[in-house]
Amino acid sequence: MHLTTHAQIRMQQRAISPVFIDWLELFGVVEPHEGAELVYFCQRSFKKLACYTGGFSNKIDKLKNLYLI
Repeated sequence: MHLTTHAQIRMQQRAISPVFIDWLELFGVVEPHEGAELVYFCQRSFKKLACYTGGFSNKIDKLKNLYLI
């Protein structure tokens, strides 16, 4: 995925791993949002991610509030 310089800086500031972004792309819900797309984990997609990671993702609280625009 191509990320803007702004997004890369924010990821670094917030200690967001690129693998979290990959997980969002694979399992996140996409909704239109003010002319863009909002990608986030809903409860169902978070459960799918937990199955994919063997429950590891449940231990990362940061994922529950993670989203992309």
